[in-house]
Amino acid sequence: MLRSEVSPYHSRTPQSELSRNAANVITTWQKLLKYFLPSIDEEIEVILKFEEMCLESAKEFSPLFVQILHLLYDKDILQEEAIPNWASEKEGADESDKVFVKQSEKFIQFQLVTCRLYFLGLRLLIFE
Repeated sequence: MLRSEVSPYHSRTPQSELSRNAANVITTWQKLLKYFLPSIDEEIEVILKFEEMCLESAKEFSPLFVQILHLLYDKDILQEEAIPNWASEKEGADESDKVFVKQSEKFIQFQLVTCRLYFLGLRLLIFE
């Protein structure tokens, strides 16, 4: 969906417009996207597919990767665990396969802390 919406003219479109177009597509289709992503595994597949799309059009889409990852999370399309799990799947990969993980390091760290706090809160509730 995202590719068909922004690709036809991406080579001559400014980053800000590509970003807005991507955000509009995600916002418009967020309920449908979430419906077809019933598990973290499917959510990770979406991140991997978006990585692939960014690599195919690196100049235009690579700078948008972290921003769109944030948006997918903010729109509740990706669960908190999906992002750190995606990053951990890349741990043994070649450096060239970790480009977007490196771009996303701050957001990944935030997600790890958020997940830990969430699970700590659950433990506290269980043992109270």
